[in-house]
Amino acid sequence: FGVSYEDCDEEPCTIAVLKHTMNEIPKTNSFYVRKLFDQNLGSKTAPISATGGDVGPVYWSATKTTCESFLKLVNYNSESGSDKAVKVTVKDSKATIATLTVLPAPSSSSVNNFSSGGGETRSITTILPKAENGVFSMAFSKSYKIVILKI
Repeated sequence: FGVSYEDCDEEPCTIAVLKHTMNEIPKTNSFYVRKLFDQNLGSKTAPISATGGDVGPVYWSATKTTCESFLKLVNYNSESGSDKAVKVTVKDSKATIATLTVLPAPSSSSVNNFSSGGGETRSITTILPKAENGVFSMAFSKSYKIVILKI
């Protein structure tokens, strides 16, 4: 859960989901992570297994509903690039397209600030990857990313 409470460049004991002044409310990484997780929520935990590597620095969890599967991945500081892509196969799925939502951070020390301090550094993007032979591939372009694959 560490990444959901990440608020870099702040006091370690200060966990703020929303910073605010009278005129501004920049959202923290915690806000965006919780928003993504809430929007991609399964009703059951799904079994998941990994091959070809160890756990960490990419961590994951999977949930599902009766008609959708959600894989949540956090890249704390792993190697990136297409040759290091995470490949996903969902058992008994015939899906050929999915939704991949990405929440990146520019660096491990980036933080969302008020506009006077540089503004927000986070942005959420969505792409629609296609499966090749039933396998979805997710390459991390850099470290410090959260991705959610919805199939």
